[in-house]
Amino acid sequence: MNARETRGDVVTSYKNAQTRTVTADGVTYAYRDLGPRTGMPVIFITHLAAVLDNWDPRVVDGIAAKHRVITFDNRGVGASTGKTPKTIEEMAKDAVTFIRALGFEQVDVLSFSMGGMIAQVIAQTDPQLIRRLILAGTGPAGGEGIKNVTRLSDYDTLRALLTFQDPKQFLFFTRTPNGIRAGKQFLARLKERTQDRDKAIALTAYRSQLKAIHRWGLAQPQDLSVIKIPVLVANGDNDRMVPTPNSYDMDRRLPNSELVIYPDGGHGGIFQYHEQLGPPARVLLGGRGGGGVWGAGAVFFSFAPCPPRGATALVTCSTSLTCPLLGHAAPRRLSCGMAMRRPVWSTCRPGGRPGTCAAAMAYRMRATPSAVRAEGRRVGVASEMAIAPGHPLSLAAEARVYGTGVVALVRWSPSRC
Repeated sequence: MNARETRGDVVTSYKNAQTRTVTADGVTYAYRDLGPRTGMPVIFITHLAAVLDNWDPRVVDGIAAKHRVITFDNRGVGASTGKTPKTIEEMAKDAVTFIRALGFEQVDVLSFSMGGMIAQVIAQTDPQLIRRLILAGTGPAGGEGIKNVTRLSDYDTLRALLTFQDPKQFLFFTRTPNGIRAGKQFLARLKERTQDRDKAIALTAYRSQLKAIHRWGLAQPQDLSVIKIPVLVANGDNDRMVPTPNSYDMDRRLPNSELVIYPDGGHGGIFQYHEQLGPPARVLLGGRGGGGVWGAGAVFFSFAPCPPRGATALVTCSTSLTCPLLGHAAPRRLSCGMAMRRPVWSTCRPGGRPGTCAAAMAYRMRATPSAVRAEGRRVGVASEMAIAPGHPLSLAAEARVYGTGVVALVRWSPSRC
């Protein structure tokens, strides 16, 4: 264990995190706990058939560098005891029981695939428990193609056996050269931990999880507008397990969300693009800005007097980045600009100047190929805004480019108010 893997007595490398247990309601849950002990803990809720060792250590370590991270085995899976539930709703109850057993009243959640389905239920049944949420490679109840996960999983497992490969190479990644290479790298990272490894999932538990996902895929759509917390939705642009249109659908229906779509990415897009996941995730989990939408193109400012609640802003941007709007993610260079109308979230801050409000607005951005060649370079952005009649703003900004098709984080400051 080297200095990068520990800071004092704090473990920051997932491969060295000790496996612990906690018992609640007759079930003993296995979990791992790493990262600093200050701030809001981040609970990782995992995917179909996954045990503790199936989390990509680069994703875990990236978040654990700044946040406390806790991963756990669902009931009846890996080293956790009990019988595996056959519904997503029951799994959500178990996750809440586990979180409460650790003594937490509120947490942030990073969820992937089946874990994202579980997290959606928790956000609705226990709205005070989750402060901020990342939904990766997942979909809503009744979402497109989710009912086909069993058939697809069986098919890819069979062809993996016939070709002496891991099923995740087919299920999580595209079959392009980039996707195949990323899959091999991901599978190699899963083997970095050599001691105190978790038990593999039992076949009966795996089949119970498949039934739960199938029922979720056949369920009636839920009202996602009740999930008011900031949400980052992330996926690859070619997810076969939980088809990518589900990510666009959730982003459209969630009132406080941002969307990241990874190019040439499959179901495991966050593993293929683990480095690019970090910046928007850290912005979301860091809770900067005081309210509103978090992630790409977040605009934070104050003005007086307050605009009417529910007001929208007409934004005209002129930039060397591209702005996929309302799910249209095809990258195009903005030669003269694009007009966008987005909601404004405003909250009057007590103790401030009378009538002064803080607001947040967001629009999505993708980097053009020319911008990617200068990855990490700052790119100037200028915008003109009108926040309801009588509330003009002129803003200047800088965006840092992180990669093709990946969110460019923006820090804004008002030049005139």
